[in-house]
Parts: sequence; C-alpha cells; structure tokens
Amino acid sequence: KDKADSNKSKDKADSNKSKDTSKVARVDEQEVSRQIDVIASKYLLWCLGPPIIGYAVYSLVYEKHKGWYSWALLSGVNVVYAVGFMMMTPQLFLNYKYKSVEHLPW
Repeated sequence: KDKADSNKSKDKADSNKSKDTSKVARVDEQEVSRQIDVIASKYLLWCLGPPIIGYAVYSLVYEKHKGWYSWALLSGVNVVYAVGFMMMTPQLFLNYKYKSVEHLPW
C-alpha cells in the first residue's frame, strides 16, 4: 500500500512538473512574440514616419483645403491609417514565423 501511495504522489508530481513546464514554454513564447512585436513596430515607425510627415507637408503646400481644420483632420486620418497598418504588420510576420496559418486554404 505504501508503494502505491508513493507512486500516486510521484505521478502527481510528474504531472504538475509537466504542466509547469508547458506554462513556462508558453510564457517564453509570448515574451519572444512581444519582443519581435516591439522591434518590428520600431522599424516600421522609422520607415513610415517620414513619408507620413512628408505627405502632410506636401498636402499642406500643394493641395487645396477649406481651412486648417480640414488639413489637420486629413493628416490625422492618414496617421490613424498608417498606425493601423503598423500594428497589423508584425502580427503577419509572427503568423508566418510560427506557421500558424498553414491550415488556411490560400
């Protein structure tokens, strides 16, 4: 009976250890994903920031607007679109890296 009890407790310990290991692996994977996301966002900001500002200046100088408010609103909308693109792009890279979209038909 003592052997059976010790085997049960050993099995529970092994089971808990494997659960802990999977949690650690999951946390590590999330941390790696977060780091890649930060790096990709930084590079996209450096790449897309100047063209966004350049287009805002171009629009101010060469395009006709009803007023400053109209120009500011248009420039703000363009910034929102660009930020949306910048937030989505790292996720596409992560999906490709982890092969998480392999099952899709395209």
